[in-house]
Amino acid sequence: MFAGEKKQHVFTVKGAVTQKFRRVWFPDSKWGDYEKNRDTYLNHTLDAVVAANLTKPYIEIGSDAIRLNAIFKAHRKRSPEYEEYLENCVKKMSKYYGFTEAYTRSLLSQTEKVPSFVPRLDREVKARFNDEDKTRFEKDMKQLYGNETPLIVPPHMPVTSHKQDKKPHSCCGDRRRSA
Repeated sequence: MFAGEKKQHVFTVKGAVTQKFRRVWFPDSKWGDYEKNRDTYLNHTLDAVVAANLTKPYIEIGSDAIRLNAIFKAHRKRSPEYEEYLENCVKKMSKYYGFTEAYTRSLLSQTEKVPSFVPRLDREVKARFNDEDKTRFEKDMKQLYGNETPLIVPPHMPVTSHKQDKKPHSCCGDRRRSA
């Protein structure tokens, strides 16, 4: 357990929420596309980055915004069900997290206002998630940090592993019998 007296509970982040915030926080990159970029295994790392930059209240805001959007689409307007769910969200966020009604409503209507822990997360991801071009990676790191890096270990290009495309062969099935 980390330092502190209070136990910290683990909570999960649904895939729909990480997808939403990939699109919100990285709209101008391949990471913010509607379809997850599966050209590289870094998409799993990006999901972890998104989850790590969300606090419990903002995970709830993301989930509630997705639910409100689904209700709206089902009725094609702000229905009584929509209004009731919205009011319950506002009350919950005030009661458990101290959010004002105006702040909660603004976040639910414009989730692009949801902050991440890391300022300018999009720039950080753009620079760090380059696993193909070492020269560009070094240039991006220099542009992001200058000559000083706030890290103990300087940033390095991501290392990804790849599954082999070959099927395993049985021990005896591929042997040729010699006569």
